[in-house]
Amino acid sequence: NQTTTRQARFFSNQSIQQRLPVLICILLLITILTFGWMSYRRVRSSAIEAGEIRLRSLSNQLSNMFAQQAQALVASSRAAASREPLKKFLLSNGRDSTDEVRKIIQSLKRDSTWVYAEIVNKQDEVMLADSSSRTAAPISFQQLRSEGKIDTNRVGKIYRSGDSMYYPIVTAILNGKDISGYLIRWRLMHATKDAINRFTLLLGDSVTLYVGNMDGSLWSDLATPVSFIPAGIDGPREPFAYNRNNGEYFAAVAPVNNTQWLIMTEMSANRITGTAASFLKTAIITGFALLLVGVLLTWLLSRSITTPLKKLNSAAASIAGGDFSKKVSVEGKDEIGQLAVSFNTMVDEIYRSQKDLESKVRERTAQLETSNAELESFSYSVSHDLRAPLRAINGYSIILKEDYAEKLDPEANRVINAIISNATMMGKLIDDLISFSKINKRETHYHTVDMKLMAERCYQELQQGQQSAKVNIEIDDLPSCYGDGSLLKQVWLNLISNAIKYSAKKETPYIRIGYQKEAERVIYFVQDNGVGFEMKYVNKLFGVFQRLHKYEDFEGTGIGLALAKRILKKQGGEIWANAEIGIGAVFYFSLPVHNGKADIK
Repeated sequence: NQTTTRQARFFSNQSIQQRLPVLICILLLITILTFGWMSYRRVRSSAIEAGEIRLRSLSNQLSNMFAQQAQALVASSRAAASREPLKKFLLSNGRDSTDEVRKIIQSLKRDSTWVYAEIVNKQDEVMLADSSSRTAAPISFQQLRSEGKIDTNRVGKIYRSGDSMYYPIVTAILNGKDISGYLIRWRLMHATKDAINRFTLLLGDSVTLYVGNMDGSLWSDLATPVSFIPAGIDGPREPFAYNRNNGEYFAAVAPVNNTQWLIMTEMSANRITGTAASFLKTAIITGFALLLVGVLLTWLLSRSITTPLKKLNSAAASIAGGDFSKKVSVEGKDEIGQLAVSFNTMVDEIYRSQKDLESKVRERTAQLETSNAELESFSYSVSHDLRAPLRAINGYSIILKEDYAEKLDPEANRVINAIISNATMMGKLIDDLISFSKINKRETHYHTVDMKLMAERCYQELQQGQQSAKVNIEIDDLPSCYGDGSLLKQVWLNLISNAIKYSAKKETPYIRIGYQKEAERVIYFVQDNGVGFEMKYVNKLFGVFQRLHKYEDFEGTGIGLALAKRILKKQGGEIWANAEIGIGAVFYFSLPVHNGKADIK
């Protein structure tokens, strides 16, 4: 953070002529990099999409080609299995037509890729095998059957035996609708040079072909088994990307009909995205060339702007020193020239406004002094002139009650009590109103205030002489604050007395005084389990003479919360409340942390 701050301070200390080229350089660099990268991503995405389409098309074409060959192989095996000598051979349990069957088996070995053939009965016993073959079957017929139901309509899976790979064609020998046995032919999987050349012409030298079993048990490049095919390929899917040998590749898979095989075509990601990489390199070179040209033009432009600005700055410094005679001499009718004219006009207006303002300040100061004197006179009248007749009314009413209470009827005594009560209440209203009006005039004295000790003493002061039930109060370990202690004491007295008053009718009155810490302020709160109030009237709580309960139920003048709000506002704080009828109320007030002087625990 300190390094970043030093860099920002260094940059801000440079002149516009220096900062403008740097700023334009940064903007151009961001634009070039953003445009180049977005363009590269679009070109790369298009190249990948084209490569995927090509791979999908090649996989489908090869799948169809292999499917046609497989269909021909299955058809030739069916034709051989339907010949009568094979049926007679199996029905006679190998005694009839043995020579004819041997000739049929030999005829099925059309080239050297057909390595083995045999006939088994329906009990999976080998009845006749190709005795001229030097290669045995990679796995027995019983193992083929153990892998699942024998499918006589498809070419079987690819099996590995040593360094070679083979696949079977199993064809049922039918006697009517019943299966008498099976004809099994094994063929070597080995692509010839001619086949590889044809595949290369079809695929191109950038695409590689792989063939594998649908269950993923074996994959091959048509010549040797391979082990790097992505795991989990067990069926057709959309073109996908995967990594091997620290390289990225794209591939597409398609099933081969009439077989248990999958065809996969693969292409290196570098071959697909090579065009995009070349485009990115060209874009970066071009972008940096444009960047150099833009910085040069910006530097030349900044010089034409900063020279007249320096003149304006010199004139502004002179005016700041009190010399209003300084004028700006800038030639030209462009925006800077217009600014110079406006600047000179502004200087003249400031000079005239300064003279007018000094005159108005003297006039308003005199008016304010007169208003303050009148306000003090009004406060004196309220404090003395209104209190004298009020004390007389209250005093005579008390005398009348004490001397003539026995001679008056009950209604007269009730009226006298009402007069005494209202006179007393009016005296309190006058006192509170005077205190409320003097808050803003009072000078505040800030110091560190122990809020926990103050809250405890306020509660003890309020409890002295009270005959009400003991209140269960809980005071947290409140943090100290920095403020005017005498004013904050008035806030605590108002909030705690309200909590005691409004929870007094509960069987077990409970009050909690706590706090919440925030980064810039401390929030104190007073919570009670009293009568509460409706939240829709919460805005009325802090107004002068605003009450939410009847005087007969809870006495009070309605100024205490307004006084607390003004005290807290004067010290930079706030006050608010939250309550629920019959549950209780919580009054919050906050005080700011002044330069770390509040001792927040």
